[in-house]
Amino acid sequence: MELHHISTAPWHSPPSAPASRSISLAFQATTANSDADLIHTPAQPKETPANKKKRTRKNHTMDLPQLTSTPARHSASCASLSLPLLSLLHAVLPQPPSLTLSIGAGPGLLEALLLKHHPSRACANPASLYGIEVAAAPPVNRFLPEANAVVVGGTWAVAREVADAEALVFVYPRQVGLVRTYLDSGARVRVVVWIGPRCDVSEFLGPLGAWGVEDVALMDWEGGKVVENGEVVLVFHRREGGVLR
Repeated sequence: MELHHISTAPWHSPPSAPASRSISLAFQATTANSDADLIHTPAQPKETPANKKKRTRKNHTMDLPQLTSTPARHSASCASLSLPLLSLLHAVLPQPPSLTLSIGAGPGLLEALLLKHHPSRACANPASLYGIEVAAAPPVNRFLPEANAVVVGGTWAVAREVADAEALVFVYPRQVGLVRTYLDSGARVRVVVWIGPRCDVSEFLGPLGAWGVEDVALMDWEGGKVVENGEVVLVFHRREGGVLR
């Protein structure tokens, strides 16, 4: 195939070449270059909202860190994370289709890891685990699928899903009053997990102890620590007439 080079300098038709011939050559060269571009640079499909949502859902699992049996800190989680912690949560929280609410989920890292390592919770339809966080722009959630994320209007607000919840998880809660309101609103709640710094335990033991009975048998879960030193995981079961349910 004959190749034609188009110079970037001003072009002048040679006196001996008819103008129509020169235009034809330039057109052929441009066409040849366009064909080459089409061969080596395929056109990219336009991204639609549905494709973007699908791609976002994929990234939720791709971005999850690898956990070990040793508790470790992660920038997207207030609490330290470990495989024993996920095992503990899976064991004490009711199984699907029972609903669990994680209050103050933030980016949703802990909740997304629980769904990944225990797929029976991820396959539930409707969702059996909701991460609750305050509405913000851009959204705080980074890891949970949209089907598992619920937003509320403010730090004072209680998610309406509490009416159907059978378990509550509080991760580094800031307001004792909000914890108490959730406990009072969740008529069907039978298990509560509290994760936070040891220095806050005495402040939250009041409403938790009035609501239920602590499961002290879980203090030495799997023979090791589930969170780092300075952190505590508390599990309470609803007290029914003084009898552990």
